[in-house]
Formats: sequence, C-alpha cells, structure tokens
Amino acid sequence: MKGFPLAYNTRFENLRGMLRRPPEPADPPSAAVTVYWRWRQPWVSGYKLPVESVIVSDSAIRRLVASLVPNYRAQLMTSSPPDDPDSSSPTSRENAVLLPSAEEAALMLRAAIGQIEFARQYTLQLLDATPRERWYEIPPGSVTNIAWQVGHLAVSEYGLMMFRIRGRRPDDLDLIPGRFRKTFGRGSTPPQSPSGHPSPTELLGKLNEVHQNAMNEVATLAPEVLLDDVEMPYAVYPCKLGAILFCPMHETLHAGQIGVTRRGLGLEPIR
Repeated sequence: MKGFPLAYNTRFENLRGMLRRPPEPADPPSAAVTVYWRWRQPWVSGYKLPVESVIVSDSAIRRLVASLVPNYRAQLMTSSPPDDPDSSSPTSRENAVLLPSAEEAALMLRAAIGQIEFARQYTLQLLDATPRERWYEIPPGSVTNIAWQVGHLAVSEYGLMMFRIRGRRPDDLDLIPGRFRKTFGRGSTPPQSPSGHPSPTELLGKLNEVHQNAMNEVATLAPEVLLDDVEMPYAVYPCKLGAILFCPMHETLHAGQIGVTRRGLGLEPIR
C-alpha cells in the first residue's frame, strides 16, 4: 500500500526496516528526525540500519528512533525522501500526524478538560430530562437504550482517562467491576430489562464517580507523560494525550445517541 504513514492505526507485521544516510547528514543531536512510510518501508534521515532488521509495529519504529536520537520530536512529513524510489506517489495527508511538544501537549490537555466538562454537562441535561423508568426501554427500530449509553460512558471514560494513562490498579475493580464492564463495554448488547442490572440511580452514580476520579487524575499529569506511547487501538495521537483528546469526542457522540433515543421514546428535545 502506498503512503502508509506512521500514525496509521494498524499493526504492521514482518516489515523490513531500512534507514538511509544522506551524503551529508545533519548533526543528529540537534536535527529533527523525519520518518517516512512509503511502500511499507520507513526512512529516518541521517541513519542506516541493516535491511534484515524487522519492525513489527508502528510503535517499534518510534522506540527505535528514540534510541538513536535522544529527546527527538518525531515529525511525519507528507513529502518523499530524496531517494524515494516511488517519489511520484503522493502520501496520505489525511493520516499524517505531527506529534506536539510537551508544552503544546499541556495546553491541549487544558483545552480537552474544558471540552470534557462541557460535553458531560450536556449529557447530564439530557439524562435529567429523561424519566428513569424508561432508561431500559429500547425504542421501536432502535438497538440501544439510555441505560446502556450511561453505563458505556462510564466504562469508556475509565478506559480512556484512567486505564490508558496509568494502567489498571487493584481498586479499579471496585470502580468498574468486571461484570459492569462486560455489560456496558464496546460491543456488548444493551440489556432490555433492569432485572439483574444496575438501577438508573446506580448508573448515574457510577457515571459521576468515574468522572470525578478521572478528572482528578488527569489534572495532575506531567506534560512529558502525555507523550508516552499507548497500545493500539488508539485515536487522534498514538500517545496518552490522544486518549484524553478522544474522550470529549466519544462523549458527544453518545450524547447524540441519547438524544436520538429520547426522540424514539417520544420525548421532546431539550434544545
């Protein structure tokens, strides 16, 4: 495939890594490192590695570059390297990603926190205007209900803003029990009855509890931590900041689903 950028959310298997040295390489400690993906082959300016080297994932090439040049800032370019054998083929501008600096990441975190709070307030307004006795009701022609949306938002906020940032902790099972995660996690089927499942009051309490814990944790993150790698799948950026930036997008998407579900229940829009 042509124009495979580093930020592609795909696991690459059995790639041969080839790093080429230009005739007059720049000084490595001060030079920006440019990573190119063309015909599934990476180039890094100023270095050469044996063709036999195998890169098994996109995060592996980033760790490789980091080991070659300390304190590098990876830049994905949409132009071809000078000796690219397929320079006539354009790269994918839509998927190229320029990773932010630590200072930029800190500013983006502050903006994301504001967006998360704004999105959550809208979600709560929708829920306040929805009778709780109808939370488990699936409208005709629909595949979801309010209860599943609320539980899913709690599970997802934990995953994006807590688990992806600092891993799983022993007390996380009290916050998000395994059964709760399986019931409301991605790909689960919305339960059609409250029997054997959390009540609307319990769901709302869990939503608020996870949100408060998540916001308290991300508010104290060091800027450099935001640029740490995350395992796939990821969104926005292949780092911890990307998980946080995706959280308000995910929230508003499901707030929209809550709004559509309310209309399916015959309820009036709130705006």
